[in-house]
Amino acid sequence: MDPIAPETPPGHRPAKTRTFKMRLSPDDAAKLKSWAHENELSQADFARFMIFARTSYAPPNSSKLEAVARQLVSIATNLNQCQKTINIARASGTLTAAQFEAMHKAVRDGLTAWSEPLDELRSELKKLRPAD
Repeated sequence: MDPIAPETPPGHRPAKTRTFKMRLSPDDAAKLKSWAHENELSQADFARFMIFARTSYAPPNSSKLEAVARQLVSIATNLNQCQKTINIARASGTLTAAQFEAMHKAVRDGLTAWSEPLDELRSELKKLRPAD
């Protein structure tokens, strides 16, 4: 154990006590500011992520993730409404075979529609994995 820098307990982040300065051209400073803003991070947090994550990827694009989440919520809401309608009709005895088939098709279509935004979400989340 280093007496100058004692070990920190698991789950506890040590205080940031060191400063690192970097000179940037106006263009590079604007890029850093833009990238950090796009990812809803401070410029320092964005730089830390890029340095210490050991990955060549940028953090997932937060606005893209929000759009994917909205799509998935919309699809899930439609699937839940469809399932609720099926259950009500079945409980009341008014569900015909044709209605059930139409509802089943709607559920299948919803699941198919779910796959594209889910793949996009997975693609964005892979960016968080460290490079080998």
